[in-house]
Amino acid sequence: MTESKHKLITWRAVSDSFMAVVILVVVILYSGFGKPIWIDEFLHFSLGAMNFSEATTALNQSLGGGVNWGQTPTLFLLDHLLLENFGANLWVLRLPSIIAGFLLIMLAVYFLRMRGVGRPFQWLLIFAFASQGSLMFYVGEARPYMLMASTAVALLVFFSLGLEQRRTWIGVLVGIYAIIVGALAHPYWIFFLFLTVIFGVYLRGLRPNSLKSLRRATTEASPIWIGVGLLIFAVTAFVSWAKESSTFSTDPYEFMESPIGAARMLGSTHFGLLGLPPEWAIENLPNWLNLFNIDRILIFVLVAACVFYLVRDKVQNVDLVPPLVLLGLGVFSTTVISLVSLVRSYWIVQRQWLGGIAFATIAIVWLIALLSKRIAKSRVSLGAAVSAVTAMAIVWNSYITVSGQIGVVQTHNEVFLEFRQDTRSEQELIKFAQETGAWEYVANVNAVRGGPVWRGLALYYGVS
Repeated sequence: MTESKHKLITWRAVSDSFMAVVILVVVILYSGFGKPIWIDEFLHFSLGAMNFSEATTALNQSLGGGVNWGQTPTLFLLDHLLLENFGANLWVLRLPSIIAGFLLIMLAVYFLRMRGVGRPFQWLLIFAFASQGSLMFYVGEARPYMLMASTAVALLVFFSLGLEQRRTWIGVLVGIYAIIVGALAHPYWIFFLFLTVIFGVYLRGLRPNSLKSLRRATTEASPIWIGVGLLIFAVTAFVSWAKESSTFSTDPYEFMESPIGAARMLGSTHFGLLGLPPEWAIENLPNWLNLFNIDRILIFVLVAACVFYLVRDKVQNVDLVPPLVLLGLGVFSTTVISLVSLVRSYWIVQRQWLGGIAFATIAIVWLIALLSKRIAKSRVSLGAAVSAVTAMAIVWNSYITVSGQIGVVQTHNEVFLEFRQDTRSEQELIKFAQETGAWEYVANVNAVRGGPVWRGLALYYGVS
């Protein structure tokens, strides 16, 4: 190995390590500072007060149509083991989501690297995720949604690899996380499995338009991996979320106001990294016109620039199609998941959309990277100009969002002061929870005092 090549490898290793550290810092900023336990997290926290047998019995009774309806037991049991061994601590409770958030960004960067996207735009992707507060908020929450999004991105990476790459140790590890952990983690995993299989086959140029092509596409889709995943998914469903159906009568648009409100929310979450300052918005527009308000103008400009290049010369600009398809899949996954909630008369909420938001974020940065390569003779090209403006918007948004998170970190002690000042005994607080239903309040007091998860919190599940 020549000295110059050795220096290049060393530089890349140092650069990759620094990138990982920056990603870790971003994740830590979102890891739950200033966020007391709320009732949904309490359902995880209280399992730490039980032994393993009691925890599995409580989950068996509460999954399906119970209080923990529609969920798998995976994160519950993981939180139980962490809390039982490390005590009452919010960082321990949220550790699986924190790790999942770190892996999500790392895998997203790896995906762009596989697509030949250079380091400047890999860094831009980190800034993009840092600016996506609607996604990264769930790094600091003991709920399975970040794990769902993270394994969805892992599926994207895995099925974009060639067969030989999937057999490497990195490919196998990504496959285990994407397929096995993903199938155990969340019911929505099944949507992302099918979407990423189709996208992976498409990305490698395989078109099942003949029997021979269909066979090759089937082989490239790794049917053994898929079969293992579907088997694990089916068994998990049978023992948890699918064993009993729940009936709902809520207003699906309670948190979105209306279908147009849901569309606006979809735009502000999936394209949030491109948002211009709110003070630029035009007030009092009709609802339908507000979809195209000035603070969303970059969304239109970005897509319009891609359409312009494809219409002008589809052959030369065909590389713009895959990220547009990925962007469409992100929005499509969110739409399907929202329709499922609508059909079941359940709330449409943005935490259901994390997988689609992650896909959209990756796709937008991928598009920006490709547009930067459009060349114009003796002048700045449209693509380069759009790329530069959108990149600056992303960096600016990340600065604003990260500054906000730093502020949250600084107010951490103030937020938890109420719980630190409560001097009641464990027994008094458990009695208070039984009388008032303020279980999460008592859990927060337990968390700030440390030590084991209080045994009395298990009473919530009827375990004495």
